[in-house]
Amino acid sequence: MTPTTIAQISRLELQDLSTPLVATITDVKQLSSYNWIEAPLPTIVVPGTPPLWSPPSGPRQLKKDSGLIYIAQNAARHPDSPLEPLFRALCITNPSFDIRSIDVVTDRNNIRKLLSFINPSMTRNGLETFTINIEVAKDTAIFCRDETTTQEFIGPHEFKGYGREFEKVYTTRQIGASTGHHRIITYRFGGLNFVVRHETDGYVNTDTRIPSPDAKGPESDSLSSTFPVPEVEDVAADIKTWEEGNQRDLRKLAALISKIVDVVKGCGGNAIVKYDILGDKLVIWKVDRKKMLPNDLYSIWDDRAGSEASSIMV
Repeated sequence: MTPTTIAQISRLELQDLSTPLVATITDVKQLSSYNWIEAPLPTIVVPGTPPLWSPPSGPRQLKKDSGLIYIAQNAARHPDSPLEPLFRALCITNPSFDIRSIDVVTDRNNIRKLLSFINPSMTRNGLETFTINIEVAKDTAIFCRDETTTQEFIGPHEFKGYGREFEKVYTTRQIGASTGHHRIITYRFGGLNFVVRHETDGYVNTDTRIPSPDAKGPESDSLSSTFPVPEVEDVAADIKTWEEGNQRDLRKLAALISKIVDVVKGCGGNAIVKYDILGDKLVIWKVDRKKMLPNDLYSIWDDRAGSEASSIMV
């Protein structure tokens, strides 16, 4: 079946959407976590643990990033169902959680892309074309990240920064053979209940002392960079200030997500949202495709007593 355009949303039209009076994140709870493991078949460890922040005692020279880098590890390792690990982990660690109370299940990346459409200045590299696949299960809209490239190989003469090498030197893996840690949380935002998956690069031991910020930036050349001792800061107040200062965009974000969910529900529950860079607008297409999740996982929207989803592992 050829995709059919069912809606288009321009940035100007966002002004006509009904927005909540306040758009803040509340009622945050952690639900589950997992780590991807290097293995011949898609394998996760549940619950997972992020790397521990364990920086060297002095300045350290780092090599530039090179080799295999994951852009979207869930899709790279499990392309048939990138969201399956989220639901498997949730069923294992939180089997009594009522998914029927959730309006939207998504990766954080999708939310960031929609926010960048509302305000392109919020993205560092400029607004680029993006695609989000959406399926509705009962009353829950499932947003699935769609990337043209899920991984890349950085050659010896390319420069893409020092991020991965920094993580290797300044954190310590807590799970052997782990290639990435993901957390699953729930919160309320703009009148909607969300389940959100996000990658976590590391955690700080609660006994770690937080010194005053006076770190200098790295000194670098084309092949390596010398990083001074990093500072650990509590940025909760900064995030709250950012949230308060960006209410206009966040209220539009809440309204935009609600609009997308309503449109997809109205067209039968299967759609693609794509940013059209030439028209500078979001286009929603109705599609006919296979289900996003294995059949057994849809039982979690039924009576949990009869659910079989938690008994099957990735």
